Amino acid sequence: MHYFSVDAKRWGCHSRTTRISEVEDVGKPTERVRPPDSGYGFLWRLYSYWRFEERDNCTYIECRAISLTRDVPKC
Repeated sequence: MHYFSVDAKRWGCHSRTTRISEVEDVGKPTERVRPPDSGYGFLWRLYSYWRFEERDNCTYIECRAISLTRDVPKC
C-alpha cells in the first residue's frame, strides 16, 4: 500500500496484491499453500484506489477497485 498526501485535508492510497494463493486443508497437518495463479480461486489480482477528504466536519471516503478473475466453471 502507498499512502500520499494531496494537501492538508486530502489523502490518497493505492494498493495492489503481490500474491494471491489458495490454502488447502486449513488447520490440518496436511495444510499447504498452492502456487499463485493455481487452484480453484476466482480472484487473481486486486488493485484499489482510495481518496479521503475532510470537509464539513466529516470524512468522505471513495474507493475504486479493479479485480482480475477467471471464468466460473460450468457444472
